Amino acid sequence: MRARLCLFSFLSGICCVAFAQTTATYPLNAGDRWEYVLSVNPGVFAALDLGDTLMPGGITYADLYGGPFAYPSYQRQSGNRVYWRSPLLPEEVPRYDFALSVGDTVSSIPLPSDTLDIILTSHDTVPIFGRDRRQWSFRFKYRHIVDGDEFHVITDSIGLTFLGQAFGEFALRGALVNGKTYGTLTSVSDQSDGLPIGFELRQNYPNPFNPVTTISFSLPQSQVVELRIFDVLGRLVRTLLENQEQPQGNHSITLDANRLASGTYICRLRAGPYQAARTMLLLR
Repeated sequence: MRARLCLFSFLSGICCVAFAQTTATYPLNAGDRWEYVLSVNPGVFAALDLGDTLMPGGITYADLYGGPFAYPSYQRQSGNRVYWRSPLLPEEVPRYDFALSVGDTVSSIPLPSDTLDIILTSHDTVPIFGRDRRQWSFRFKYRHIVDGDEFHVITDSIGLTFLGQAFGEFALRGALVNGKTYGTLTSVSDQSDGLPIGFELRQNYPNPFNPVTTISFSLPQSQVVELRIFDVLGRLVRTLLENQEQPQGNHSITLDANRLASGTYICRLRAGPYQAARTMLLLR
């Protein structure tokens, strides 16, 4: 009996080590796409698209925009760690670490009025999209902001499969990863009647621009819309739509940045429970 217990402990130890040491695949391929169902309105989905961008220092980051992110999120993976840059952060910080033990802190990020701690809360193997996959859960915990915490679930080879926020939850319904489709995936451009089936804030065109550009977005249903432009420090520089009711359909609005300085700006769309952002580059 003792020999069996020893063998079980030995094998369990091997499994735990293998789980931690095998490098996780966090997909960051340009052209990947994830679609999420919003808990507050299951008939509506939000799409997260992925491109790439070159940051200072010659490092290429994946440029994730739309879906559950309120601001652009620039990410790259090195080993079992995913690094994060944002217009709100002065430099990159660890965002996810798949080699940590449960309860470990990935990073503590000082913010202007608070500190954000990212903590690994669980890891497990779960069945998803027809096979068992490794999965990690992270808590984004603010030390002082009440009800500001976020919960991210990352699945090996799939990416972000769940994000919980104070105003709602985003659950993955389908993804296009490195050319392979998982679950249910649709596209605004697939609609034969021209009516969008999901919220989408598209990249402004042209981009870079000088000084006029067009911002387009889609609404699958009538919503009160807020469309604003911020600088990289998060300061509001222009309001294009201020809590205005907009009908279902595809919309475009022109931004004349003649009075703005050259630089990077953030276009943020809010429509009911949906929010998304895109970066824009003004070059003179």
